[in-house]
Amino acid sequence: MDNFDIINKAFRTILPILANYIGITLKEKDEKNWWKKYVLNSLNESTIRNLPKNGTYDDYINSLDIQACLNVIIKNWNEVFSNKLKNKFLTYAHEIKNIRNEIDAHYTMELIKTLNEKDVKRALDTIIIFIEPLDKTMSENILMIKNSLSKDNNDNNIKSSDNSEIIIEISIKNKKEKIKNLNELENVNWNTVHIFSKDGNNEYRYVLGSNGKTPIIFFGINPSKATGFNTSESDPTTDIIKNLSKKLKLDYDSCYLINVYPQRAGKPEYLEKEPNDQSHKENIRFIKHIIKRNSTIFAGWGNLEDKKHRKYIIQYLIEIYNEIKDLNIIWYCLPNKLQNIHPPHPARKTITKLEIFKMDEYIKMLEEL
Repeated sequence: MDNFDIINKAFRTILPILANYIGITLKEKDEKNWWKKYVLNSLNESTIRNLPKNGTYDDYINSLDIQACLNVIIKNWNEVFSNKLKNKFLTYAHEIKNIRNEIDAHYTMELIKTLNEKDVKRALDTIIIFIEPLDKTMSENILMIKNSLSKDNNDNNIKSSDNSEIIIEISIKNKKEKIKNLNELENVNWNTVHIFSKDGNNEYRYVLGSNGKTPIIFFGINPSKATGFNTSESDPTTDIIKNLSKKLKLDYDSCYLINVYPQRAGKPEYLEKEPNDQSHKENIRFIKHIIKRNSTIFAGWGNLEDKKHRKYIIQYLIEIYNEIKDLNIIWYCLPNKLQNIHPPHPARKTITKLEIFKMDEYIKMLEEL
């Protein structure tokens, strides 16, 4: 994890606590109209476009990101939060907002160079003090993140992309084996490949694929919890694509599953609100390895506009497309696109045909959202 991702992890950690505290505090002030009065009326137009106008308490709280939370506190400080918290809390809210703004506006390799260990520790110190009045345990968790920083970090060092943080597993006749790098795939007669993050929960899955000469690539929004190595672990989408190819007599003998965002989750709404950019970069790396010139891709990520509270989903798809757009890819999708725009997922649908998907036009539409 590089310094940029460490700060983002801290934001992801405090977000649920901060959002719930805001909701509880504002409901105490005005139980019926708190959302409209203190949230929608205090945020700018571009932000409230991504927030629900009506819904349940959970709908409201789950729609907030870090920036929205900080702005709600700052805008309503005098009327609401100054009665609950010490004045220094407002100062810390402004400092954290500035950190978040700087990262959002200037995320480049040059910025990562400037995020040395000293900068990261100072930012984490502010977050620790900021969250402590709301949840002491959460504050201690951020302290653990700070303490996990490598003592050997060099201020000007950028972590290189290698295989140290990922695992590549293959199956050979239903027996799992691990290989060290992607190049070995060319020299081994494997049946299934599974590339995922090297952490306690294998939280991110980059590729799930079967070996063959003419693969079809299914492009979804995020991977399931499945591994696909045997019947009991099979990814449902893999089975759908296999059955589709057979039913429509398509000339594909294998398939790969890739996704806009690699976090494994039962539903897209369970995806983290603050993205892991390092995993996104790894995702692009593996996608570029899988997709060859003249590949066929079956688009099926669904309606991205209803994921606006996770703005990174749209941005990440655009970035992935820009990396592969010159490979003369043939794009397909199911008929009856969602809102007449978005490629639907094939789950629980009667499929009789595929149609050409005009990916270049679709990306232009996303860029205008």
